Amino acid sequence: MKDLISKLQTEATACNVTLIFNTHRTAPDNQADSIQYKNFAKEALQKVKETCEKSAAQAIEKKLEQLGEDIDHNLNRDSMLIFVNEKFHDFVRLDVSVENRAVVDRSFAMRDIVKAMHRRQSFYALVLSRDSARLLKAEQGKEIIEVEDEFPVENEMYYVDDKLKSTMAGKTEQMIEEFFSKVDRSMQEILKKEVLPVVVCTEERNFHHYMNVTGYKEAVAGHLNKNRMDYTAYEVIKEARKVLERHIAEKNKARLEELNKAKGSNLLESDLNQVWRAIHEGKGKTVFVAEGYHQPGKMNGTNIEIADDGSTSGPDAVADLVDEIISAQIKHGGDVVFADPEAMEDFSGLALVTRY
Repeated sequence: MKDLISKLQTEATACNVTLIFNTHRTAPDNQADSIQYKNFAKEALQKVKETCEKSAAQAIEKKLEQLGEDIDHNLNRDSMLIFVNEKFHDFVRLDVSVENRAVVDRSFAMRDIVKAMHRRQSFYALVLSRDSARLLKAEQGKEIIEVEDEFPVENEMYYVDDKLKSTMAGKTEQMIEEFFSKVDRSMQEILKKEVLPVVVCTEERNFHHYMNVTGYKEAVAGHLNKNRMDYTAYEVIKEARKVLERHIAEKNKARLEELNKAKGSNLLESDLNQVWRAIHEGKGKTVFVAEGYHQPGKMNGTNIEIADDGSTSGPDAVADLVDEIISAQIKHGGDVVFADPEAMEDFSGLALVTRY
């Protein structure tokens, strides 16, 4: 995803089309996705012909037509983003829902990719029972991987269904935790290669036993209750993602404290012009933006003018100043946090914590 963002920033010209729309994973629903693509392409093309040079408009029209023929909607996920200008085209499938729209602007609209990186980041799902353990890896925009290095782990030594042993005080729990320690050693070998959040999918009693023995508590992003050994990889990941999203939302909520601290230390900007300048001066540490906040306007050099009437016409017009700010923040190595709109009311939807 970072490579794609970098490419979109490099390849942007004066006229860039971004089509953003929700899609369907399965038939027959995904048959409507091609129609949806054509509708958004038509809407974008109308804007292109009104605002862009004729040669650019003709090249973009050809690329949109070709993409309409080339994209296989049988491979769709939850949403799709299409990027086109006269010299470049690409698309990406995401595992997040988006706000359907067609954007024509001086840069590509990238907030949904950034949000996907934050909300639907790669993670592991450790599917655990008292008999065995399997490990799944979910990567944004890719197929779910059944991890085979170190896994599956079978309980061939520690858990014995023996009435005599089970009557011994604490013996069963001790044997279970010995098996879970073995699983955790395998999990630690995986995390040494790539540190990602881990959602533990198991019964509640097993989760407590696992947390007693794991050496990587900080990697555990949450618990998905119930024995899910017989679930498909997709079913497990679908539910585990919800656990991960709650974990990330809680982390972001806690990060809002940074705003209050920054305000008291004069390290906070909320005026869009001041935010824009601070980012380009390399001072931008973290941009906090309210979910769904869009702001059309005009941009002339380092000056930003908000369009209160929603107008996006004219040579300096920008469809969404917020997208421009997010793109610039990433380009300059800063962080972006998407926050609950209510939490951002005092900051008019967007604020920047500066480095100094």
